[in-house]
Amino acid sequence: MQDLASEPLSKALDGMESKIMQIIEQAGEAGVTRNAITRKTQAIDARARNRLLADMVERDLIKVDLSPDSETPIFKAVKYTA
Repeated sequence: MQDLASEPLSKALDGMESKIMQIIEQAGEAGVTRNAITRKTQAIDARARNRLLADMVERDLIKVDLSPDSETPIFKAVKYTA
């Protein structure tokens, strides 16, 4: 049985993940830097944001590329084709 106290936390994390995913998808093929994600999600605790990003990469929802000019991490949505 799921703990009822953890349900609101789970919903909150899902909402944060959705917000981050929306930002990354809106950036399109160019992707978005961590700095831009941070600016647009300032209300999310930094540790929670970093944990969500790492989890999203691990689950193959997003990928991280390095910007060729500055070695800055660029987050991009993973697109699957059938």
